[in-house]
Amino acid sequence: MRFSVSTQSFYDDNYEENAVVNDLPSDVQAIDDEQYASFFNAINSDQVVYLVADEFRISQPRPDKYYAWDITSKTWTMTDAAAAQKSADLIADAELRRTTLLSAAGTAISPLQDAVDLGMATDAETRRLTEWKKYRVLLMRIDTSKAPDIEWPVPPVEQAS
Repeated sequence: MRFSVSTQSFYDDNYEENAVVNDLPSDVQAIDDEQYASFFNAINSDQVVYLVADEFRISQPRPDKYYAWDITSKTWTMTDAAAAQKSADLIADAELRRTTLLSAAGTAISPLQDAVDLGMATDAETRRLTEWKKYRVLLMRIDTSKAPDIEWPVPPVEQAS
């Protein structure tokens, strides 16, 4: 078995017999079965196999999808564009979470508000309505631009009837 650092790919020893002439990467090197197993597991664990002074090394796992392998420094790096995308994605996730929680709060508030409006609410229902409304206000005050550093309010605990 052979391995190419540049393509992070394995090549069977018989590859040339079935391939176009000279289409193997120039950095293909023979590897043993133990290296094959180790490299295979590394690549499938979001790690990179690289060379330092002609010795194979395995990187730490990629921190997250926004990092790319820098072949020069042999480290995971995040570009400014990737950092901006990560920030935008975290904000979008926070906005979606807030929208979902607001919807759940609205679902809880609606029948309680009906009971209060119709003068049919128990004291417990009136208290729960106030708790849910406070929760909804706290959700609306969340600054999603601070994602992921957001302290989410805890929804009111439903009491068994």
